[in-house]
Amino acid sequence: MSTSIVDLDTLAAGRAGDAPAVRIPVLGGRRFDATVRVPGSKSLTNRALLLASLAGGSSTITGALLGADDTERMIIALEQLGARIHRTGTASVRVDGVAGVWNPAQPNTRLDLGNAGTAVRFLTAAAILAPVSSEGITIDGDARMRERPIGELVTTLRALGVEVRHEGRNGVPPVLITPARDRSHIADRIEFGRVASSQFVSALLLIAPWLRRGLTVSLPDGVTSRPYVTMTLQLLRRLGADVRGSVDGAPAEVFVGPAHEPEEAMPAIRPDKRVTVLATRLGVAPFDLAIEPDASSAGYFWAAAAMCPGSRARVMFEAVTGDNASAAAPARGDGGNARNGHGRERTAASPAESLGGWGAALQGDVHLVDLLERMGAQVERTASHFAVTGPETLRGIDADLADIPDAAMALSVVCCFARGPSTLRGLHTLRVKETDRLAALSAELTRVGVGVEILSDGDGEALRITPPAAGLRSRPPAGPVRLETYRDHRMAMALALFGLALPGIEVADPGCVAKTYPAYWRDLWAMIG
Repeated sequence: MSTSIVDLDTLAAGRAGDAPAVRIPVLGGRRFDATVRVPGSKSLTNRALLLASLAGGSSTITGALLGADDTERMIIALEQLGARIHRTGTASVRVDGVAGVWNPAQPNTRLDLGNAGTAVRFLTAAAILAPVSSEGITIDGDARMRERPIGELVTTLRALGVEVRHEGRNGVPPVLITPARDRSHIADRIEFGRVASSQFVSALLLIAPWLRRGLTVSLPDGVTSRPYVTMTLQLLRRLGADVRGSVDGAPAEVFVGPAHEPEEAMPAIRPDKRVTVLATRLGVAPFDLAIEPDASSAGYFWAAAAMCPGSRARVMFEAVTGDNASAAAPARGDGGNARNGHGRERTAASPAESLGGWGAALQGDVHLVDLLERMGAQVERTASHFAVTGPETLRGIDADLADIPDAAMALSVVCCFARGPSTLRGLHTLRVKETDRLAALSAELTRVGVGVEILSDGDGEALRITPPAAGLRSRPPAGPVRLETYRDHRMAMALALFGLALPGIEVADPGCVAKTYPAYWRDLWAMIG
């Protein structure tokens, strides 16, 4: 066990154990021009793993984020529920699904999901697909997860007719979900108010193809973090689910139902001359899917370039597979479909969807480059990559990040090096993340000498960032400064960027990046080393 602060190169080489802090080397007058490849999207990986586990037959997922705590928690839980997940490479899996009904190895299954918020929300909803014999599934997590809200999702599940019981405090995990004895009695329409997390909405949409009547979700006030729900809908549509409507604007309404296959929906003439309409298949068919690289992870490198004059970070739109799998090319065959050995057809994403690069990405965080461009950075957009080059002077910005709250941490650091104040709006959801990110940002940005205010902004919250008038580089903090990360991976990755421009920056608990990006320190060092 390491007990001393380590340098970034030591940490990047994997020689630091569980060091309490990492020292970031200041660039000084140096510039970097780097090509970066980031791992697969956590958001898409977890969605794809759940859908593949519920589908019947065998699905393949390439370019997936494997080895990160969030996705590993999801994989372990899905295996507890009866899916079989085989690792075929460092970033690829084959998933044998359960055909819409979980098959837990024992009754009263308890899923310990740590602080993996996506897995907790998605599996709380998916637990309703357990058989009655399972006697219920309990969703639990670590101490922080037992503080993170889930009450809105519980209320919605109860409104659908599902029995859900809190085992501890109301509104937070752990919760016990008892499957319905007759799934056909589950309601086919639900309404959400202004929710604390878009994951509550996505959780229900992801299981809707396995509800016989599908599910209509009404959102009279619009949806929180809309791009994440749009991502869910686009993925479901790509995999063949019946998706109608959208979540653009307010009010919004969307229906998701089982995949409809024309050859199975055609009327059949029985021997007695009566017509029978064959039932359509529930769920989605097995699929082959290439996961996009993670836009949230890419954002730290784009931000690093933006705040370092003359430096450039080119982030490629290709998954890090380690096994030469193509991230862009879906499996093809039989005119776009391939038999999987179970007599079922699998679907494959179309080339137009997969080859569009960052400009056609399903993830909203890619739009961080638009905000950096507004601040004065130069942005190059091609089908293969987006590149950001830092200007001599950054301008402050007034921006609404309600749709891309995970980009707020990296953008906040960039704003500290701008000329003039910045106001980042739409940040109320940061209160219920891995830590209270609004409070954490306020504390750590203040520590480096920046003025910070948390403001009420209509029915939301905003962050006002005011750098020193002469510029932060001209007034760096005196002596070494250790920035706390609150066991939050995104805080660690964002705060490390300060060290590129300011001397003496140390980042506490660097190991917390393993939640979503275990190789972050290696890739950061490769960019600047």
